Amino acid sequence: MFKKEAPAANGKVDTLIGAGTTIEGMIQTNGILRVEGRIRGELMSDGDVIVGEKGEVHANVLARHVTVGGKVYGNVLASGKMHLMKTGSIQGDIEAGTIVIEEGAYIKGVCKMVDPKSDASHPVKPELKSQQEEPESKAPSPVPEPASTVTTT
Repeated sequence: MFKKEAPAANGKVDTLIGAGTTIEGMIQTNGILRVEGRIRGELMSDGDVIVGEKGEVHANVLARHVTVGGKVYGNVLASGKMHLMKTGSIQGDIEAGTIVIEEGAYIKGVCKMVDPKSDASHPVKPELKSQQEEPESKAPSPVPEPASTVTTT
């Protein structure tokens, strides 16, 4: 009756960062990126970003659609849909046109929905507007260090 939505129309992953791989620096891609390893730096995509259950991202993530099944330490900005799976955790702010959070997922940050029609063809800006408008808020740093007490079930 109900089907899980595929990450993309064709389901083809263009770039895979495999388990056991660590990349530091800025990553820019146009297609679908799947992370099963570790990224530290900045991650920008005109396409989709999928963080697998064993993936770990220490970066701000800017993309069209973002699916998180692993761990993200940084802000997530999606012009379309942000899907946090039950195995996923995000320590950072989320800004997206649509936000889906499964039961059991973990968030430490602020969630903000934006109009996906306002600028749907481009990822949102790297700086969260809430941080600019509310300087007194205690928003996490752009790439916080992992907390030793974070666990996923």
